[in-house]
Amino acid sequence: MNGFICPSQQHDLLQVSLQPDSVHSHPRSAPGETGYEGSISDYRAVRGSTCQVHHTDLASAASPLPGNHGYASADSHLVDGPMPQCKRANVISTTTPNTKGVKSFRPQTGLKNITDGTSKTLMAGEVGRGTSELGQAFNGNDRTTAVEVGELNGFCQRCGHPPVPPGTTVTGSDLQSYGDDGFGSVHNGVTLFVMCDGSVQALSNDINLPVLDRMATRAGDDPYDVNGAATPCLH
Repeated sequence: MNGFICPSQQHDLLQVSLQPDSVHSHPRSAPGETGYEGSISDYRAVRGSTCQVHHTDLASAASPLPGNHGYASADSHLVDGPMPQCKRANVISTTTPNTKGVKSFRPQTGLKNITDGTSKTLMAGEVGRGTSELGQAFNGNDRTTAVEVGELNGFCQRCGHPPVPPGTTVTGSDLQSYGDDGFGSVHNGVTLFVMCDGSVQALSNDINLPVLDRMATRAGDDPYDVNGAATPCLH
């Protein structure tokens, strides 16, 4: 699907198989089930900032981590982006007044919940090849359909390199041959994002990363200067 692919990016493949599982409508137990082929995409939704998200199911519950992790029920209320897509088995609907939890694949957010301003809040952006070729853009089922962005998960540095093949362990200098995770592009010095009002901004790859955290929140009451700086998460 041409609209899912950045014309400046190079790919050896344009579709990947979504492997069967026991959660969605294509169970592993079905006879002859081999998964579904679907188009890759060079774009991902903005799940939220890296300042707010803490993963309680890992060794250090107090340490915020970047990346494409599911959320435990204890921290689902911290998902603070405009498109908080999550694994439905790992999240809950909170009972607090601001209701930031997520239920199934349909987040309980809308334009009324983007109180930071639709023109000031990131909705989706370009990702590097290391992210785009790891999953397909099918029904929001894949774990990589949305990504956090900010101080703890900045732009990719090897955006034009392919991902490490699934099931393969690569370490040391060999990692330089493969793409790293996250938002980013092969454009010269910029990455394109669409804002929640539908406008598009070309953000400098040298942007202050804590500013990206503020751009990613939908209701953080955290004004920013896109050309300025902001207080780091871990100060």
